[in-house]
Amino acid sequence: MLFSTFVFIVFSFVQLRADSLTPVFQDNVHQFTGIAISHSGRMFINFPRWEEPHQYDVIEVLSNGAVRPYPDAGWNSWSKGVNGSNHWVCVQAVYVDDHDTLWVVDPGSPGMKGVQDHGAKVVSIDLKTDSVRRVYDLTDLAGKKAI
Repeated sequence: MLFSTFVFIVFSFVQLRADSLTPVFQDNVHQFTGIAISHSGRMFINFPRWEEPHQYDVIEVLSNGAVRPYPDAGWNSWSKGVNGSNHWVCVQAVYVDDHDTLWVVDPGSPGMKGVQDHGAKVVSIDLKTDSVRRVYDLTDLAGKKAI
């Protein structure tokens, strides 16, 4: 009896919370795999390069619902054959740490068909200046045949 009352209370709470959710972003074309929220409420979303069409790798969703490539269009402009050291190749995750730094994990393997030249990396971005703080190149660690 106690267990069923607990389940009912939890279910009621979850139902109440679900009814009060407000959508802030939706994409019916591209698959995104990561969402990170900064301490000031900025929202970042990543899209792995698994299938076409592919528009952006990392975006910031602005308060009016518009999106912008993050940290800029240049980082979101990789194409096959281009060195991936300062471009997103196939971003899998975004994370904001306790210091309000955005971390981006890019295995660098579009379509899971092999790591591209300097594509595998972890990047830290200073959210106060919107600038790349450091790129940790993982290409040698991952190897070209890694997916």
